[in-house]
Amino acid sequence: MSERDGQLVTLTTTVQAEQQSRGADTQHWLNRLAAHQAAVADACARETALPEEKKALTLAAGPSEVAVRAQR
Repeated sequence: MSERDGQLVTLTTTVQAEQQSRGADTQHWLNRLAAHQAAVADACARETALPEEKKALTLAAGPSEVAVRAQR
C-alpha cells in the first residue's frame, strides 16, 4: 500500500466517524426538539382548558361563595 493509499484510508475512516458523530448529535437535538414541542403542546392545552375549569369551579362554588370572594 502506498503512502497516498494510507492517507486515503485514514481520511475515509475519519470522515465516516465524523458523519456518525454528527448524525448522533443531530438525533439528540431532534429528540430534544420533539420533547420541547410536546411540552409546549401540553402547556397550550392546559391554557386552553383554564376558562372551562374556572367556569366549572365558579359553578361548583355557588353564587354566594363567588360574591364573598369578590368582596375580599
